[in-house]
Amino acid sequence: MSPTDRPTKAQRREAAREEARRLREEQERAAKRRRLFAIGGAAVVLVGFVVLVVAILTSGRTPAAAKNQPPFAVEGGGVVLDADGVVTPPEEPGEDWPVGAFGDTVVVTVYSDMICPACGLFEMTAGQVLEEMREAGEVVLDHRIVGNLDGFSQGTRYSTRAAQALYTVAEEAPDAFPAFLSALFANQPAEGTRGLTDEQIIEIARAAGVPEEAAAAIEEGRYTWWVEQITQVARERFAPRFGTPTVLLNGTPLPDDVDWRDEQALRASIEAARG
Repeated sequence: MSPTDRPTKAQRREAAREEARRLREEQERAAKRRRLFAIGGAAVVLVGFVVLVVAILTSGRTPAAAKNQPPFAVEGGGVVLDADGVVTPPEEPGEDWPVGAFGDTVVVTVYSDMICPACGLFEMTAGQVLEEMREAGEVVLDHRIVGNLDGFSQGTRYSTRAAQALYTVAEEAPDAFPAFLSALFANQPAEGTRGLTDEQIIEIARAAGVPEEAAAAIEEGRYTWWVEQITQVARERFAPRFGTPTVLLNGTPLPDDVDWRDEQALRASIEAARG
């Protein structure tokens, strides 16, 4: 480049001003983008916070459409079976339903949790005796399956899921309820595990003779809310401590000195409750 082709001092100053202007504009655009990103990020955080608050506030609520009550149950109640099967309560059941509604037949109420090992033992011993007595017309069984031990299945709420499956079958295929109850206890998972999956529960239902349509209905989870209600009512009734199995004879707790694993002792207690 010859000396005459070199930019003059004025040209160099002008070029420097132009470069400075370009840099300022680029910096302003970058700053604007950062402000927009900051505003957008704050909005996202705010929306996320609002969603979190709403989730916390509504976590204990169930949509009204999901608040299903089994047609055979009353507040805090479960599945009542006499010798003929599941019993539908009268339109205006007494406060102590089903106690007193079957003459001198003793109503045996059993609060159970499907992951409770003591409940599993109860089913294998006293449960079988009580079922035989029910079929013979000697007792009426009032099964109140609760979700009291949901915290013992690694967050899967197995107790509630299994309970609502039982209530679903009691409605859809009542004749299969006793067999399904026994089958679930026979396949009882250990406390502290994730429990059975819904698919496994459904397979057990099918194997227990539950018709396909009724077994498939388990997946709906229609009585999840109902299990929550029964559980809460039981906790309030037996406060400060509610455990399973809890057994009542005509509404009165089975005496502590009665070993329900002893068939003769159990039968004697039932006869005593008969009066």
